[in-house]
Amino acid sequence: MKRVVIAMNNPLVEEFAQRWATLGGLCYFAEAGTDPGAAFRQAVGDLLGEANGPGSALYWSGPDWDGKAWAEWTRPLDSVQFVAWDGTPVMREVAAGADLGITGCSWAVAATGSVALYHTPLTGLLPSVLPPAHLVLVNHKDIVATVADGLGRVRGNLPPLMKIITGPSMTADIEGTLVVGVHGPGRVAALIY
Repeated sequence: MKRVVIAMNNPLVEEFAQRWATLGGLCYFAEAGTDPGAAFRQAVGDLLGEANGPGSALYWSGPDWDGKAWAEWTRPLDSVQFVAWDGTPVMREVAAGADLGITGCSWAVAATGSVALYHTPLTGLLPSVLPPAHLVLVNHKDIVATVADGLGRVRGNLPPLMKIITGPSMTADIEGTLVVGVHGPGRVAALIY
């Protein structure tokens, strides 16, 4: 089920949301003055399925939502075990066993409905690759028109590893049959705040 509700009066946000949804992603919005936890809980519940658990989620926080009321956001989701990314080698095993990966992004592209993630010790890429579902938190200020605009935001050298995600993982390499979720998450959602 695709859900798009254009809630912010911003052409780049609207274009990003439309393209993301066209590619098979879900979109959720937390507008200024509203509780972002409600949109977060809805997205997590939808990605984990109607039963809402039990499940596990591996997450890392972005600079503008680190320190927000994470416990408050997740408390109603008692059946979900949330594990914070810490960059240690055990994270690979945790990511492989998680039902959901939750990340921020460095920027998002309206023209393609894509999000860019940079690998750093604090922001590993495994939560966006190994779990079968991925929730990316997107600040509306970080939505740019084109990939070139996003790359223009890089200060200094490019990060050693960058990933650009455009919808759920899909391939038609095997006998021309489209298969979703082979090389990464088969379910993706963006929460725009």
